[in-house]
Amino acid sequence: INQNSVTTFVLVGFTDYPHLQAPLFLMVMAIYAVTLVGNVGIIVVRRINPELHTPMYFFLRHLPFLDICYCSVFTPKLLEMWVVEQRTISLKDCMI
Repeated sequence: INQNSVTTFVLVGFTDYPHLQAPLFLMVMAIYAVTLVGNVGIIVVRRINPELHTPMYFFLRHLPFLDICYCSVFTPKLLEMWVVEQRTISLKDCMI
């Protein structure tokens, strides 16, 4: 019986186009920064303005926080993949 188990995954995709790595890195970093600033802005505006403390804006309190969490999981790993030579992710990190 084969008892091998997978512990890491090799991330491939943009290795065929190394000349596109820097522009893609900058574009994704800019989009990530705009996403973070926009979501933090929504959270701050909703917290500061008392007129937005109604049940109608209930999701405006939670959705930006979830969006920050979601994009902060995948985007930094993608950006790291373009910068470092070792393009692997552990099984635990992949599952998280």
